Amino acid sequence: SSSSSAGLITVDDRCRSDQSCVFYGAVGRPLYLQLPKEDYLQLKKINSGTTSDVVFLYRNKKIRINHLDQRWEFNNETKTMIITRAEKEDSGRYRLDSFNSTGFNTGPYSLHLIIEAGVSSVKMTNSCFSITERKVHCSSDGDQIQFSWTLDGIPHNQNLTDGNQTLLLGERSTGNFTCTVKNHVSNGSATVIIEPCPEALLLWFSLEMFVLVWVLEIIVLLALLGGFHIYGRIFRKRSIKRNSRSAESLITVDDQCRSDQSCVFYGAVGRPLYLQLPDEEELKLFTIKSDYYSDRILHFKNKIIIGKPSDPRWEFNTENKTMIITRAEKKDSARYRLHTYNSTGTNTGIYYLQLIIEAVVSSVEVMDSCSSIMERRVNCSSDGDQIQFSWTLSGTTSGSRLTDGNQTLLLDKDYTGNVTCYVKNYVSSGSKTIELQQCPGKINLIFTELICTGEELLYEL
Repeated sequence: SSSSSAGLITVDDRCRSDQSCVFYGAVGRPLYLQLPKEDYLQLKKINSGTTSDVVFLYRNKKIRINHLDQRWEFNNETKTMIITRAEKEDSGRYRLDSFNSTGFNTGPYSLHLIIEAGVSSVKMTNSCFSITERKVHCSSDGDQIQFSWTLDGIPHNQNLTDGNQTLLLGERSTGNFTCTVKNHVSNGSATVIIEPCPEALLLWFSLEMFVLVWVLEIIVLLALLGGFHIYGRIFRKRSIKRNSRSAESLITVDDQCRSDQSCVFYGAVGRPLYLQLPDEEELKLFTIKSDYYSDRILHFKNKIIIGKPSDPRWEFNTENKTMIITRAEKKDSARYRLHTYNSTGTNTGIYYLQLIIEAVVSSVEVMDSCSSIMERRVNCSSDGDQIQFSWTLSGTTSGSRLTDGNQTLLLDKDYTGNVTCYVKNYVSSGSKTIELQQCPGKINLIFTELICTGEELLYEL
């Protein structure tokens, strides 16, 4: 089963700071953006640190600039912007400027909108894979999903692996096991009844033990052969880590993250990420699973790691108080909370941050087609998450006649020259340039057809 509800976003005083409010909407579901009830409202989508596009302007009870996408509708009476069917391309940072009837600036407001695919197709599988242990695995579609379990209605948080997707049980475990899957916009669940594993598995015990011993022998041999090589690589990696950090993603947890509203940081899939924590004597880092539940992933006190991350990709450097994700993955995307204490045990702060891991821009392709006698289309495509497109014509920025979320550029059929498509997201960028030649003309066909009428024809080239 799964459930979600239409999203209502209220733009209020929490969004007045430069740090954006973070709101979530579900793909394919309506989203209601309640704007302040002022006489002048201007909504901009921020493309980068210095550029933005006006997507909506309301002044003196009239809509002066309407959103180009018909999915965006504005209710004059309630001052509500309605996205009738949210899509991932709606994700982004927005700025709202508002003025009252006297012209006094009552804003600005900053917000960050993230559209996620809802939870769907929750499935569970059960397998008795050894004589002493069985696995119950849960899978689901959706963005930034999180898993939790109950046994006969009681929360079950032990023996979980694979980001809580897999539950490890004894071969004689029984009961109703429920997997609950959720993200910021929806949730779903599935339940299976677990019976004891068949006793026939005992027949395979001898064979499994033989195979296990054989595999262990091979592992020991490989470890002996590669041990010195692995140690050398680790030593070299640690010795150069400080020098190479400036080229990767560095996140600094500072006073901006002290409010309940999370700081938002981005990382790239497959690349290292450095989380610079405050220089305090005791640090406790948690992953926030819900409003009432969180997992502790690090406890550092008196220069000793008391509780370390279970994922080997997460490493903590005790000298400079840096948490290192050696190879970021999308499952690292989550809300985190950090508690810090000084040498006397006094709580020096609680920090909140939102980490979003994105796939980088790759495989940028540009295609040209002369679609009609008067017009040609140049289309750009790319892999990556939350990508944005921009264009230049022979090195000059082009912002007109763009469609399909800026993916398609409409040009006059006679245009020739270099066209460059730039693709970017929060973690990377890419581009591709093609040279446009003259479109094949249709002048001869038209000329012949007109001359057959017998009338005089004047055709200017």
